Amino acid sequence: MRILLLREHSIEALKSVPLGITALSAFIKQKRKDYNVKVIDNHIEQYSNNILMRMINEYKPDVVGITSMSIEAQSTHKLAERIKDNLPSCFLVIGGAYASSSPDWCLQSPGIDCVVKGEGEVSFLELIEHLEKNEDISSVKGISYKKDEAIITTPSREFICNLDELPFPDLDSINIEKYFQAIYGFSQNVVQKFKRAIPVFTTRGCPYRCTFCHEVFGKIYRKHSPEYVINYLKFLVTKYGVQEIQIVDDCFNFDMDRAKQICRLIIKHKVKIVVSFPNGIRADYIDEEMLDLFKEIGVFRIAFGIESGNKAVQKRIKKELDLAKAEENIKKAAIRGFHLSAYFIIGLPGETEENIWDTINYACRLPIHVASFFYFCLYPRIAIEKQIPSELNSEKKYYFQVGEFNNYPVNTCSISVQRLVWLKKAAMMKFYFNWFRVTSNIRLVSNKYVLFKNLLTVIKCCFTGRY
Repeated sequence: MRILLLREHSIEALKSVPLGITALSAFIKQKRKDYNVKVIDNHIEQYSNNILMRMINEYKPDVVGITSMSIEAQSTHKLAERIKDNLPSCFLVIGGAYASSSPDWCLQSPGIDCVVKGEGEVSFLELIEHLEKNEDISSVKGISYKKDEAIITTPSREFICNLDELPFPDLDSINIEKYFQAIYGFSQNVVQKFKRAIPVFTTRGCPYRCTFCHEVFGKIYRKHSPEYVINYLKFLVTKYGVQEIQIVDDCFNFDMDRAKQICRLIIKHKVKIVVSFPNGIRADYIDEEMLDLFKEIGVFRIAFGIESGNKAVQKRIKKELDLAKAEENIKKAAIRGFHLSAYFIIGLPGETEENIWDTINYACRLPIHVASFFYFCLYPRIAIEKQIPSELNSEKKYYFQVGEFNNYPVNTCSISVQRLVWLKKAAMMKFYFNWFRVTSNIRLVSNKYVLFKNLLTVIKCCFTGRY
């Protein structure tokens, strides 16, 4: 079997090392050495349509797997149709966040045969093995597929409990040096220190029940052992010369004892890296010992997922963050000299302008250096969809139907779009037009190109409401 794993050319923000398709490639190669697996990350290669199609035709894959985020939905459908037009015999599968949240929408495309939902390793390999033997795929868990005019959905796949059984991502399958070549590198970290930076998952799943979030890895918290993590970090440093790791877990610090043990192993083994948490950690679940360990291992940036500065909204979205405790912990982190950022959402269903001002004011009194104010994004089947006022249902659109990344909202609250845009501009101006933010960012962001780039982004958003 010839298997092509593909990430298409899309937005600038997604050009960091691809974790999904490299993990999938490693798993298939571990289990089936007789399979031929090829990976193309067109986020970084940026092949033209003609060149990409020529490469696919030359490889002649039996199965094509495309990973896609919801923001890429429209372009993913177009790519799938082009591949099918050029190679109609191949079986085309979509995975990733878009497939997991919106399988029925995926399968509306004539180019897409099947979607793999959630954690993909076992389901995708089992699917390929069934296709190889011309067996009925209805027994493969965790997929949806088209049969005649109907969409068939199989039972959910059980999650992988022992993550240590998984091999390290197959980084040899990509041209890894390309990710280190840009002036500031390609990463999820807006204040990246070194070009040779790689994102890392040490856990899968989030135990919290936030109603605005769609899940890929599920709500069962699973973790690599500290020993597995330290071996992987040593491997990255030794083989690829990695200088910076970006831990992108949904909730790295949920198991605080484990998080501290990983830090102690980094110290014990003298792993020479710097560390950041660009995806956000739980702000009310951290202590001074952990902050001191973070400092000792070289953590330089910590992001926190706050979402709202209003207690009632916190309760309604089931984030239920202890805002007072979070503020206290962020102040303790600030004293230790970390570069700090936080994420906020405006325009949640049922939110009032007063609620949004609570969020803005909360953000502005925190001793953080970066605040990101995002419009609420609606995904199919997320719990918060039930809270959308009935009079707005007729105007409701899902995030992937809009085709814009972090710009104008899919409006599900009673505040007008125009007012939401104004509130976002007001939030940015109030937060960033502050001498502390200016001077502390100049002092803490060592890469001045990154600093200048981010400054232009802030100025743009202050006056347009768009990043």
